[in-house]
Amino acid sequence: MRTAMLSFRDGGRIVAGSYSPFAATAALGAAVRTMLSALTLAGFDPGDIAYALRNYTVGFVLEEQAYLALVATGEWEELLRDPLLAAGSEPSVGNGSDAIAILGDSRDQRFHAGLEAILTGTVRRDRA
Repeated sequence: MRTAMLSFRDGGRIVAGSYSPFAATAALGAAVRTMLSALTLAGFDPGDIAYALRNYTVGFVLEEQAYLALVATGEWEELLRDPLLAAGSEPSVGNGSDAIAILGDSRDQRFHAGLEAILTGTVRRDRA
């Protein structure tokens, strides 16, 4: 889904701003829910997980395409000259876990880390 959205200019915006109650959309959703139902822990709904994955993917692509547009126009480098983004400050471009670094050269890695977080869970149940 991410690859498909990235192949179109503003693909993330197109998907985010549309609702497509078509047979193909329903079939895809059913296939994802079926796949997830074999993997989902008790207490979780495969449809809810599919919805979270879709929204995460669309949101990531929205941010990614905004970043790519800034890079294409040369605005990204100008933004990085801001003293607040210098190494050693907070937020720092060098810190791999901050929002700015997420959109750097490791976008694929960051995207897959997010998928992993959604699919495996990251919050202790006793603290949630």
